[in-house]
Amino acid sequence: MNPRRQTWGAWRLNTWVWACMWAWVWAWAPEAAAAAGADADTGPWQWSSDARSETRLGLAWQGRASDEAETRWQQQLSWKQADEQQWHLELDGLWRARGVEEVRLGQAFYRHRQGPWQWTVGRQIHDWSVTDTVSPSDLLNPRDWRDPTRSRKLALPSLSLRHAQAGQQLELVLSPGATASRLPDGVWAPSLPAGLNLLPVQHPSQAQLGLRWSGQALGGDTSVVLYHGHSHAPTAVWAQTDTGLPALQPLQDRLNALALGHLRELGTQSLLRLEWGLHHARRSDSFSQWVAGIEQTLNGPGDDALRLVLQWQGEYAVYRSREAPEGWWDFRRLFNHQLLARVQQQTDDPEAWRLSLEGSWKPGERQRFIRLEAQRRLSVQLELTLGAVAIAGQPDTFWGQYRRLSRWTAGLLWRL
Repeated sequence: MNPRRQTWGAWRLNTWVWACMWAWVWAWAPEAAAAAGADADTGPWQWSSDARSETRLGLAWQGRASDEAETRWQQQLSWKQADEQQWHLELDGLWRARGVEEVRLGQAFYRHRQGPWQWTVGRQIHDWSVTDTVSPSDLLNPRDWRDPTRSRKLALPSLSLRHAQAGQQLELVLSPGATASRLPDGVWAPSLPAGLNLLPVQHPSQAQLGLRWSGQALGGDTSVVLYHGHSHAPTAVWAQTDTGLPALQPLQDRLNALALGHLRELGTQSLLRLEWGLHHARRSDSFSQWVAGIEQTLNGPGDDALRLVLQWQGEYAVYRSREAPEGWWDFRRLFNHQLLARVQQQTDDPEAWRLSLEGSWKPGERQRFIRLEAQRRLSVQLELTLGAVAIAGQPDTFWGQYRRLSRWTAGLLWRL
Protein backbone atom coordinates (compact mmCIF):
# COMPACT_ATOMS: atom_id res chain seq x y z
CA MET A 1 0.00 0.00 0.00
CA ASN A 2 1.25 3.50 -0.86
CA PRO A 3 2.47 5.20 2.40
CA ARG A 4 1.24 8.61 1.20
CA ARG A 5 -2.23 7.22 0.50
CA GLN A 6 -2.14 5.46 3.90
CA THR A 7 -1.31 8.74 5.69
CA TRP A 8 -4.07 10.61 3.84
CA GLY A 9 -6.56 7.88 4.72
CA ALA A 10 -5.52 8.00 8.38
CA TRP A 11 -6.00 11.81 8.49
CA ARG A 12 -9.49 11.50 7.04
CA LEU A 13 -10.44 8.71 9.45
CA ASN A 14 -9.06 10.64 12.44
CA THR A 15 -10.92 13.81 11.45
CA TRP A 16 -14.17 11.91 10.90
CA VAL A 17 -13.90 10.15 14.26
CA TRP A 18 -13.35 13.37 16.22
CA ALA A 19 -16.01 15.34 14.32
CA CYS A 20 -18.72 12.74 14.92
CA MET A 21 -17.86 12.31 18.58
CA TRP A 22 -17.77 16.00 19.45
CA ALA A 23 -20.99 16.64 17.50
CA TRP A 24 -22.71 14.04 19.66
CA VAL A 25 -21.29 15.53 22.87
CA TRP A 26 -22.43 19.06 22.08
CA ALA A 27 -25.87 17.95 20.89
CA TRP A 28 -26.82 15.51 23.63
CA ALA A 29 -24.67 16.10 26.73
CA PRO A 30 -26.76 19.06 28.03
CA GLU A 31 -29.96 16.98 27.80
CA ALA A 32 -28.24 14.09 29.60
CA ALA A 33 -27.11 16.36 32.43
CA ALA A 34 -30.63 17.69 32.84
CA ALA A 35 -32.08 14.17 32.94
CA ALA A 36 -29.53 13.06 35.52
CA GLY A 37 -30.42 15.96 37.74
CA ALA A 38 -34.17 15.41 37.58
CA ASP A 39 -36.03 14.26 40.68
CA ALA A 40 -36.08 10.47 40.98
CA ASP A 41 -38.23 8.13 43.01
CA THR A 42 -36.04 7.42 46.02
CA GLY A 43 -36.85 3.81 46.87
CA PRO A 44 -35.03 1.67 49.45
CA TRP A 45 -31.48 0.53 48.79
CA GLN A 46 -30.87 -3.21 48.43
CA TRP A 47 -27.48 -4.88 48.59
CA SER A 48 -26.18 -8.24 47.39
CA SER A 49 -22.94 -10.15 47.77
CA ASP A 50 -21.41 -12.92 45.67
CA ALA A 51 -18.08 -14.71 46.07
CA ARG A 52 -16.47 -17.44 44.02
CA SER A 53 -13.21 -19.35 44.00
CA GLU A 54 -11.95 -21.33 41.00
CA THR A 55 -8.98 -23.70 41.17
CA ARG A 56 -7.47 -25.10 37.97
CA LEU A 57 -4.84 -27.78 37.48
CA GLY A 58 -3.00 -28.51 34.24
CA LEU A 59 -0.91 -31.69 33.78
CA ALA A 60 1.22 -31.62 30.64
CA TRP A 61 1.28 -34.70 28.45
CA GLN A 62 5.07 -34.39 28.12
CA GLY A 63 7.35 -33.20 30.92
CA ARG A 64 6.41 -32.10 34.41
CA ALA A 65 8.09 -28.70 33.90
CA SER A 66 4.99 -27.48 32.06
CA ASP A 67 2.51 -28.42 34.80
CA GLU A 68 0.67 -25.55 36.44
CA ALA A 69 -1.86 -24.87 39.18
CA GLU A 70 -3.74 -21.68 39.98
CA THR A 71 -6.60 -20.37 42.08
CA ARG A 72 -8.67 -17.32 41.22
CA TRP A 73 -11.18 -15.77 43.57
CA GLN A 74 -13.58 -12.88 43.25
CA GLN A 75 -15.73 -10.98 45.72
CA GLN A 76 -18.63 -8.89 44.39
CA LEU A 77 -20.63 -6.32 46.32
CA SER A 78 -23.55 -4.40 44.86
CA TRP A 79 -26.02 -1.83 46.16
CA LYS A 80 -29.06 -0.92 44.05
CA GLN A 81 -31.94 1.51 44.39
CA ALA A 82 -34.71 0.16 42.17
CA ASP A 83 -33.43 0.41 38.58
CA GLU A 84 -32.13 3.95 38.95
CA GLN A 85 -28.89 3.84 40.95
CA GLN A 86 -26.24 1.21 41.54
CA TRP A 87 -22.87 0.91 43.29
CA HIS A 88 -20.81 -2.10 42.24
CA LEU A 89 -17.44 -3.35 43.57
CA GLU A 90 -15.28 -6.36 42.67
CA LEU A 91 -12.04 -7.60 44.22
CA ASP A 92 -10.02 -10.15 42.22
CA GLY A 93 -7.24 -12.40 43.50
CA LEU A 94 -4.83 -14.79 41.78
CA TRP A 95 -2.45 -17.41 43.18
CA ARG A 96 -0.17 -19.56 41.05
CA ALA A 97 2.08 -22.41 42.15
CA ARG A 98 5.03 -20.76 40.38
CA GLY A 99 5.09 -17.76 42.71
CA VAL A 100 2.45 -15.38 41.32
CA GLU A 101 0.25 -13.76 43.95
CA GLU A 102 -1.86 -10.67 43.36
CA VAL A 103 -4.96 -8.87 44.56
CA ARG A 104 -6.42 -6.13 42.40
CA LEU A 105 -9.53 -4.05 42.00
CA GLY A 106 -11.86 -5.32 39.30
CA GLN A 107 -15.00 -3.47 38.28
CA ALA A 108 -15.89 -0.62 40.62
CA PHE A 109 -18.46 1.89 39.38
CA TYR A 110 -21.48 4.06 40.12
CA ARG A 111 -24.40 3.92 37.65
CA HIS A 112 -27.36 6.26 37.37
CA ARG A 113 -30.37 5.70 35.11
CA GLN A 114 -33.06 8.32 34.42
CA GLY A 115 -35.56 7.88 31.60
CA PRO A 116 -33.72 7.06 28.35
CA TRP A 117 -30.37 8.16 29.84
CA GLN A 118 -27.78 6.17 31.72
CA TRP A 119 -24.33 7.28 32.84
CA THR A 120 -21.67 5.19 34.58
CA VAL A 121 -18.36 6.28 36.08
CA GLY A 122 -15.58 4.06 37.43
CA ARG A 123 -13.77 0.88 36.44
CA GLN A 124 -15.92 -0.89 33.84
CA ILE A 125 -15.90 -3.74 31.34
CA HIS A 126 -17.45 -2.72 28.02
CA ASP A 127 -18.74 -5.22 25.46
CA TRP A 128 -19.18 -3.86 21.95
CA SER A 129 -18.60 -7.19 20.22
CA VAL A 130 -20.91 -8.75 17.65
CA THR A 131 -18.94 -11.86 16.68
CA ASP A 132 -17.42 -14.50 18.96
CA THR A 133 -13.79 -14.60 20.27
CA VAL A 134 -12.50 -12.07 17.71
CA SER A 135 -14.29 -8.74 17.27
CA PRO A 136 -13.04 -5.70 15.28
CA SER A 137 -15.54 -3.52 17.23
CA ASP A 138 -14.52 -4.50 20.77
CA LEU A 139 -11.67 -2.02 21.21
CA LEU A 140 -11.93 -0.44 24.65
CA ASN A 141 -10.80 -2.81 27.40
CA PRO A 142 -7.24 -4.04 27.89
CA ARG A 143 -6.75 -7.82 27.98
CA ASP A 144 -5.14 -10.35 30.28
CA TRP A 145 -3.36 -12.81 27.97
CA ARG A 146 -1.18 -14.45 30.62
CA ASP A 147 -2.92 -17.70 29.67
CA PRO A 148 -3.74 -17.18 25.96
CA THR A 149 -6.17 -20.12 26.00
CA ARG A 150 -8.38 -18.25 28.51
CA SER A 151 -7.97 -14.54 27.82
CA ARG A 152 -9.92 -12.08 30.00
CA LYS A 153 -10.88 -8.44 29.85
CA LEU A 154 -9.47 -6.05 32.44
CA ALA A 155 -11.64 -3.32 33.94
CA LEU A 156 -11.03 0.12 32.42
CA PRO A 157 -11.37 3.46 34.31
CA SER A 158 -13.94 5.26 32.18
CA LEU A 159 -17.04 7.42 31.93
CA SER A 160 -19.86 6.12 29.75
CA LEU A 161 -22.98 8.00 28.67
CA ARG A 162 -25.81 6.03 27.02
CA HIS A 163 -29.10 7.10 25.42
CA ALA A 164 -31.64 4.42 24.44
CA GLN A 165 -34.97 5.13 22.78
CA ALA A 166 -37.23 3.63 20.10
CA GLY A 167 -35.04 0.55 19.61
CA GLN A 168 -31.87 2.61 19.05
CA GLN A 169 -28.94 3.18 21.37
CA LEU A 170 -26.08 5.66 21.34
CA GLU A 171 -23.17 5.29 23.76
CA LEU A 172 -20.12 7.47 24.35
CA VAL A 173 -17.14 6.20 26.40
CA LEU A 174 -14.23 8.34 27.56
CA SER A 175 -11.21 6.88 29.36
CA PRO A 176 -7.80 8.26 30.43
CA GLY A 177 -6.33 4.98 29.12
CA ALA A 178 -3.99 4.22 32.00
CA THR A 179 -4.39 0.41 32.12
CA ALA A 180 -1.95 -1.86 30.28
CA SER A 181 -2.69 -5.29 28.85
CA ARG A 182 -0.90 -8.37 30.20
CA LEU A 183 1.17 -10.61 27.92
CA PRO A 184 1.58 -14.41 28.23
CA ASP A 185 3.92 -15.39 31.06
CA GLY A 186 4.95 -18.39 33.14
CA VAL A 187 4.74 -21.58 31.09
CA TRP A 188 2.96 -19.54 28.38
CA ALA A 189 5.80 -17.00 28.00
CA PRO A 190 6.52 -16.44 24.27
CA SER A 191 9.57 -18.05 22.71
CA LEU A 192 12.34 -15.50 22.03
CA PRO A 193 15.80 -15.90 20.49
CA ALA A 194 18.63 -16.47 22.96
CA GLY A 195 19.94 -13.22 24.44
CA LEU A 196 16.80 -11.22 23.66
CA ASN A 197 14.83 -9.87 26.63
CA LEU A 198 11.16 -8.90 26.88
CA LEU A 199 10.43 -5.75 28.89
CA PRO A 200 7.15 -5.10 30.75
CA VAL A 201 4.31 -3.60 28.72
CA GLN A 202 4.59 0.18 28.61
CA HIS A 203 1.51 1.83 30.11
CA PRO A 204 -0.48 3.68 27.42
CA SER A 205 -0.60 7.47 27.70
CA GLN A 206 -3.21 8.05 25.00
CA ALA A 207 -6.76 8.77 26.18
CA GLN A 208 -9.55 6.68 24.65
CA LEU A 209 -12.76 7.96 23.11
CA GLY A 210 -15.35 5.62 21.62
CA LEU A 211 -18.80 6.19 20.13
CA ARG A 212 -21.23 3.38 19.27
CA TRP A 213 -24.64 3.49 17.61
CA SER A 214 -26.81 0.39 17.44
CA GLY A 215 -30.33 -0.18 16.15
CA GLN A 216 -32.49 -1.93 13.58
CA ALA A 217 -31.20 -1.56 10.01
CA LEU A 218 -30.63 -3.74 6.93
CA GLY A 219 -33.00 -6.40 8.23
CA GLY A 220 -31.28 -6.98 11.57
CA ASP A 221 -29.37 -5.47 14.48
CA THR A 222 -26.69 -3.11 13.11
CA SER A 223 -23.94 -1.19 14.89
CA VAL A 224 -21.39 1.47 13.96
CA VAL A 225 -18.30 2.16 16.11
CA LEU A 226 -15.90 5.11 15.91
CA TYR A 227 -12.77 4.90 18.07
CA HIS A 228 -9.77 7.09 18.85
CA GLY A 229 -7.16 5.99 21.38
CA HIS A 230 -4.74 3.09 21.58
CA SER A 231 -4.81 -0.61 20.76
CA HIS A 232 -5.53 -3.14 23.50
CA ALA A 233 -3.05 -5.50 21.78
CA PRO A 234 0.58 -4.50 22.50
CA THR A 235 2.97 -4.18 19.60
CA ALA A 236 6.73 -4.18 20.17
CA VAL A 237 9.69 -2.01 19.20
CA TRP A 238 13.42 -2.59 19.58
CA ALA A 239 14.91 -1.34 22.86
CA GLN A 240 17.66 -2.06 25.42
CA THR A 241 17.71 -3.15 29.03
CA ASP A 242 19.33 -0.96 31.72
CA THR A 243 22.53 -2.94 31.20
CA GLY A 244 22.52 -2.39 27.43
CA LEU A 245 21.28 -5.83 26.36
CA PRO A 246 18.95 -6.07 23.33
CA ALA A 247 15.25 -6.20 24.22
CA LEU A 248 11.75 -5.85 22.92
CA GLN A 249 9.57 -3.09 24.41
CA PRO A 250 5.85 -3.94 24.19
CA LEU A 251 3.63 -0.86 23.89
CA GLN A 252 0.00 -0.19 23.09
CA ASP A 253 0.15 1.81 19.90
CA ARG A 254 -2.11 4.73 19.00
CA LEU A 255 -5.12 3.61 17.03
CA ASN A 256 -8.00 5.12 15.03
CA ALA A 257 -10.74 2.72 13.97
CA LEU A 258 -14.08 2.46 12.22
CA ALA A 259 -16.10 -0.75 12.68
CA LEU A 260 -19.45 -2.05 11.44
CA GLY A 261 -21.43 -4.97 12.86
CA HIS A 262 -24.57 -6.81 11.80
CA LEU A 263 -26.65 -9.54 13.44
CA ARG A 264 -29.72 -11.15 11.87
CA GLU A 265 -31.83 -14.25 12.25
CA LEU A 266 -31.71 -16.98 9.61
CA GLY A 267 -34.80 -18.98 10.42
CA THR A 268 -35.90 -19.79 13.96
CA GLN A 269 -32.69 -21.41 15.21
CA SER A 270 -29.88 -19.71 13.29
CA LEU A 271 -28.04 -16.40 13.65
CA LEU A 272 -25.69 -14.68 11.22
CA ARG A 273 -22.99 -12.48 12.76
CA LEU A 274 -20.86 -10.14 10.60
CA GLU A 275 -18.20 -7.56 11.50
CA TRP A 276 -15.80 -5.38 9.56
CA GLY A 277 -13.20 -2.97 10.92
CA LEU A 278 -10.64 -0.52 9.56
CA HIS A 279 -7.74 -0.14 12.02
CA HIS A 280 -5.08 2.50 11.46
CA ALA A 281 -2.11 2.45 13.86
CA ARG A 282 0.89 4.74 14.25
CA ARG A 283 3.84 2.35 14.75
CA SER A 284 2.32 -1.09 14.17
CA ASP A 285 0.52 -2.71 11.23
CA SER A 286 -2.65 -1.11 9.86
CA PHE A 287 -5.28 -3.31 8.26
CA SER A 288 -8.90 -4.00 7.41
CA GLN A 289 -10.39 -7.01 9.17
CA TRP A 290 -13.61 -8.95 8.66
CA VAL A 291 -15.30 -11.73 10.61
CA ALA A 292 -18.26 -13.91 9.57
CA GLY A 293 -19.97 -16.37 11.89
CA ILE A 294 -22.97 -18.69 12.04
CA GLU A 295 -24.68 -19.69 15.29
CA GLN A 296 -27.01 -22.69 15.11
CA THR A 297 -29.14 -24.53 17.67
CA LEU A 298 -29.39 -28.26 16.98
CA ASN A 299 -31.35 -31.10 18.56
CA GLY A 300 -29.15 -33.15 20.86
CA PRO A 301 -29.58 -36.49 22.62
CA GLY A 302 -32.86 -36.78 24.54
CA ASP A 303 -34.27 -33.37 25.42
CA ASP A 304 -30.86 -31.69 25.23
CA ALA A 305 -29.84 -29.11 22.65
CA LEU A 306 -26.50 -28.37 20.99
CA ARG A 307 -25.27 -24.83 20.34
CA LEU A 308 -22.92 -24.69 17.34
CA VAL A 309 -20.78 -21.68 16.44
CA LEU A 310 -18.66 -21.52 13.26
CA GLN A 311 -16.56 -18.45 12.44
CA TRP A 312 -13.94 -17.35 9.92
CA GLN A 313 -11.71 -14.29 10.14
CA GLY A 314 -9.76 -12.58 7.37
CA GLU A 315 -7.96 -9.35 6.53
CA TYR A 316 -6.92 -7.26 3.54
CA ALA A 317 -5.29 -3.88 2.72
CA VAL A 318 -2.53 -4.57 5.24
CA TYR A 319 0.10 -1.87 5.67
CA ARG A 320 3.21 -3.39 7.24
CA SER A 321 5.01 -1.22 9.75
CA ARG A 322 8.79 -1.04 9.45
CA GLU A 323 9.10 -0.65 13.24
CA ALA A 324 7.35 -3.92 14.14
CA PRO A 325 9.91 -6.74 14.65
CA GLU A 326 9.53 -9.86 12.54
CA GLY A 327 7.97 -12.71 14.48
CA TRP A 328 6.08 -10.56 16.98
CA TRP A 329 2.47 -11.69 17.36
CA ASP A 330 -0.37 -9.22 16.86
CA PHE A 331 -3.00 -10.50 19.28
CA ARG A 332 -5.81 -8.83 17.32
CA ARG A 333 -4.98 -11.10 14.37
CA LEU A 334 -4.04 -14.43 15.95
CA PHE A 335 -6.94 -16.21 14.26
CA ASN A 336 -6.50 -14.73 10.79
CA HIS A 337 -7.53 -17.17 8.04
CA GLN A 338 -8.55 -19.71 10.65
CA LEU A 339 -11.76 -21.59 11.27
CA LEU A 340 -13.06 -21.27 14.82
CA ALA A 341 -15.69 -23.71 16.07
CA ARG A 342 -17.53 -24.33 19.33
CA VAL A 343 -20.14 -26.95 20.27
CA GLN A 344 -21.86 -26.77 23.66
CA GLN A 345 -24.38 -29.17 25.13
CA GLN A 346 -27.35 -27.47 26.78
CA THR A 347 -29.49 -29.38 29.26
CA ASP A 348 -32.20 -28.58 31.80
CA ASP A 349 -30.92 -31.18 34.27
CA PRO A 350 -28.69 -29.27 36.75
CA GLU A 351 -26.87 -32.45 37.84
CA ALA A 352 -26.12 -33.85 34.37
CA TRP A 353 -22.74 -33.71 32.67
CA ARG A 354 -22.45 -30.94 30.06
CA LEU A 355 -19.95 -31.37 27.24
CA SER A 356 -18.24 -28.64 25.22
CA LEU A 357 -15.74 -28.75 22.36
CA GLU A 358 -13.99 -25.71 20.91
CA GLY A 359 -10.96 -25.01 18.79
CA SER A 360 -9.31 -23.32 15.86
CA TRP A 361 -7.69 -24.69 12.72
CA LYS A 362 -5.56 -22.97 10.09
CA PRO A 363 -5.25 -24.80 6.76
CA GLY A 364 -1.78 -25.05 5.30
CA GLU A 365 0.12 -24.63 8.57
CA ARG A 366 -1.30 -27.63 10.44
CA GLN A 367 -1.84 -25.19 13.30
CA ARG A 368 -4.66 -26.06 15.67
CA PHE A 369 -5.94 -25.63 19.19
CA ILE A 370 -8.60 -27.98 20.60
CA ARG A 371 -10.22 -28.00 24.04
CA LEU A 372 -12.68 -30.65 25.25
CA GLU A 373 -14.40 -30.19 28.62
CA ALA A 374 -17.08 -31.92 30.69
CA GLN A 375 -18.81 -30.02 33.49
CA ARG A 376 -21.04 -31.25 36.27
CA ARG A 377 -22.61 -29.52 39.25
CA LEU A 378 -21.81 -31.45 42.43
CA SER A 379 -23.95 -29.26 44.67
CA VAL A 380 -25.44 -25.77 44.77
CA GLN A 381 -21.98 -24.37 45.55
CA LEU A 382 -19.60 -26.76 43.72
CA GLU A 383 -19.03 -27.39 40.01
CA LEU A 384 -16.43 -29.79 38.60
CA THR A 385 -14.76 -29.48 35.18
CA LEU A 386 -12.58 -32.17 33.56
CA GLY A 387 -10.97 -31.80 30.18
CA ALA A 388 -8.03 -31.87 27.81
CA VAL A 389 -6.23 -29.32 25.65
CA ALA A 390 -4.42 -30.36 22.44
CA ILE A 391 -2.09 -27.89 20.71
CA ALA A 392 -0.17 -28.48 17.48
CA GLY A 393 1.56 -26.50 14.75
CA GLN A 394 4.84 -25.64 13.13
CA PRO A 395 7.40 -24.08 15.53
CA ASP A 396 7.20 -20.64 13.88
CA THR A 397 3.41 -20.37 14.33
CA PHE A 398 1.65 -18.94 17.38
CA TRP A 399 0.11 -22.19 18.63
CA GLY A 400 3.09 -24.22 17.43
CA GLN A 401 5.37 -22.61 20.01
CA TYR A 402 3.07 -24.02 22.71
CA ARG A 403 2.75 -27.57 21.33
CA ARG A 404 4.60 -28.93 24.40
CA LEU A 405 1.78 -27.53 26.60
CA SER A 406 -0.90 -30.00 25.53
CA ARG A 407 -2.41 -31.14 28.82
CA TRP A 408 -5.09 -32.71 30.94
CA THR A 409 -7.08 -30.16 32.92
CA ALA A 410 -9.27 -30.17 36.02
CA GLY A 411 -11.14 -27.34 37.67
CA LEU A 412 -13.29 -26.83 40.76
CA LEU A 413 -15.58 -23.82 41.03
CA TRP A 414 -16.86 -22.95 44.50
CA ARG A 415 -19.63 -20.40 44.86
CA LEU A 416 -19.78 -19.04 48.39
